[in-house]
Amino acid sequence: MKILYDHQAFVYQVFGGVSRYFAEIIDNLPGNITFEIAIKRSNNIYLNNKNLVANLLPDYDIETNFLPYIHSTKKKNLFKLLAKILPQHFPFSKYYNRIYAQEKLSDNSFDLFHATYYDPYFLTLLKGKPFVLTIHDMIDEIYGIGHYTPKRKLLLAHHATHIIAVSHQTKKDIVRILNINPEKISVVYHASALKVVSSDITLPTNYILFVGGRTQGYKNFHFFIKTVSEILSLCKDLEIVCVGSSFTAEEKKIFKDLQISERIHFINATEEELFTIYHNAKIFVFPSLYEGFGIPILEAFQAGCPVILSNSSCFPEIAGNAALYFEESNQESLKEAIILMYTKKELRDKYIFLGTERLKVFSWEKAAKQTAEVYNKILIPKL
Repeated sequence: MKILYDHQAFVYQVFGGVSRYFAEIIDNLPGNITFEIAIKRSNNIYLNNKNLVANLLPDYDIETNFLPYIHSTKKKNLFKLLAKILPQHFPFSKYYNRIYAQEKLSDNSFDLFHATYYDPYFLTLLKGKPFVLTIHDMIDEIYGIGHYTPKRKLLLAHHATHIIAVSHQTKKDIVRILNINPEKISVVYHASALKVVSSDITLPTNYILFVGGRTQGYKNFHFFIKTVSEILSLCKDLEIVCVGSSFTAEEKKIFKDLQISERIHFINATEEELFTIYHNAKIFVFPSLYEGFGIPILEAFQAGCPVILSNSSCFPEIAGNAALYFEESNQESLKEAIILMYTKKELRDKYIFLGTERLKVFSWEKAAKQTAEVYNKILIPKL
């Protein structure tokens, strides 16, 4: 059995959740499955670290190699335009890799195609071969973000032979929003790929940890920061650490207005530093209103960090009894949960233990095996 994957996730991300998911699944596939990833150029760290593609070239360095004597923000746009017309001569990663993927699809030397994102460029090239689509969340549809991705996702969901959803919550949302038959959808959980390495990074003694995006409304960061600022006024030794993108001017103004500028810190963490940041945190709070899965929850479990979650979305499904829950968008409820967890060491120890136990439910080996079962279900009746 040979599975063909395409370039999309590995072109759009140097690192990130979607490309890591595919790299882990591919790397852990059972031995009876062969694979090929239709990509020639990528700086994706997971492809490179796991050596999943032979002779993989780095992305073309536009600044150094294209009109090196010209320094202008318009240079990249010119290169992209030329790449769209002549991709073999101007190897902009997206178009150059798409041409290569189209060639591999046209070769027809595979049994099943698994798209790594939502560009429907491949639909006319499958020649009757089955394809699988993984849907990681329905955030864009629920919160009205963008228009290209929801339209493409809808199109591919209806054409796909089978869909993999990353949680039962996501499956329900796919059925409800995209009107897909639930029998066409299998749930395969993510896992944690946190590197268990210690780091000598400098951190506050006592801090609450926030990980991930903050600017999107559904991440609920402003609610979190307003709630925690009240706790900081009571707990003078407590601080906040945020891992993700650097603070915006608007965020800095909010911190100043709340008088917490000196007690909130941004860390541009490497993968090697993440374990230590989680491990040293007194509490990890994930106040998001919605996620497809919530990998940071498992990362906190793996690092031995007690977790506080909203009682909404997929969070009870993923964390089970291993997290302390607060009522969605209820400031008093979150405040109460944080103070309780922060002041009671025995409670933190309890949730660290429960988190370690809960983590046993999830592994990339299990996810890859279940993905292989989806492939088998599609292909074996046809062999």
